[in-house]
Amino acid sequence: MGRRTLVPAPAVRAAARVLAPVHRPLVVAAVLLAAAAMDGWLFLVHGAVPALLTALDEPLPLLGVFGLVVASLVFHEFGHASACRYAGATPGRIGCALYLAWPSLYTDVTDVYRAGRAGRLRTDLGGVYFNVVFMLGLVGLYGATGWNFLLAAVYLGHFEIFEQLMPAARLDGYYILADVAGVPDLYGQIGPVLRGLLPRRRKAHGAAGAAALTRGARTLIGLWALVLVPLVVTDLGYSLWNLPRIAATATRSLTAQYAASGSGVRVRHATQAAHRRPVPHAPPVARGPSPAPREVPAPRPARVARHTPHPKTPTASPHRPAGRPAPRVSASVSGAPAPGASPSASGAPSPSRSATASPGPSPTGRGSGTPSAGS
Repeated sequence: MGRRTLVPAPAVRAAARVLAPVHRPLVVAAVLLAAAAMDGWLFLVHGAVPALLTALDEPLPLLGVFGLVVASLVFHEFGHASACRYAGATPGRIGCALYLAWPSLYTDVTDVYRAGRAGRLRTDLGGVYFNVVFMLGLVGLYGATGWNFLLAAVYLGHFEIFEQLMPAARLDGYYILADVAGVPDLYGQIGPVLRGLLPRRRKAHGAAGAAALTRGARTLIGLWALVLVPLVVTDLGYSLWNLPRIAATATRSLTAQYAASGSGVRVRHATQAAHRRPVPHAPPVARGPSPAPREVPAPRPARVARHTPHPKTPTASPHRPAGRPAPRVSASVSGAPAPGASPSASGAPSPSRSATASPGPSPTGRGSGTPSAGS
């Protein structure tokens, strides 16, 4: 795949000029001490894996972690460019290309070969050094905000550093080892060095290539070849150890998101179908103005029942002329007739009979003035 330019050379040189002081020895020492404190707190006190699992449970924090990982890769390349500038060389562009099966970023630091071995090693380690600076910034941001996905990005940043330092592929670790050995092409020297370890009758095939290397270079390349396999096995074993938890969390999160999206689609389809299909027996909805409220008539007063007296029983008028006392009516209990009673009533009194008195004329001028006994 062809290479593509992400940051042109003039912009890279300007940024490298600004970032070059970060490679001063005192600054490097302070950053390394802070990184040691950060790792002690993250892995021994707080815990890094719970933050990663929390980020995997929700889609937005997972996107944030992905964005931070990409940002750390770009910042990594500026570490190479600034270290090249600090060594006295001129960095080139920053681009991307497909390396093996993965897209990768690169920085053109070919001019650093004019510097000494120390400058080349500083340039090789500049990317990993800037990864550490980036992680320290994320931890500081976590202390200000408390966002867990920042710690998840810090945890993954350690894997990025470990991957870069592995000399298996042509990454930072490969170039560090090549500059230490003084051999630009390590893979091209593996065969001659390993054949030099065989018995004398098999040495002839690789004697010419191995003779061009110093004893120290041959020893270093041999150790590299013997250490490469255990490093790959360790990396693979650690990844497989945490793979079940990470895979289970990712599967649960994807299942929950799929179920939520499926229920949302079903609700949307049901809503659309309900809008298209008329509701049966639905009364028409009035679109005009609201009718005025009906006036409720006031309750009528209760009718008072009036008693009409019996025509044969005169009643006393409640209206009495002023100064005229009411007549006294008495009944004898012993059987004697009351004064003014009828002689025919001198017998035993009947319990069903009563005596009433009329006090005199009524206000209308009508009425009887004498007491009478009703039959």
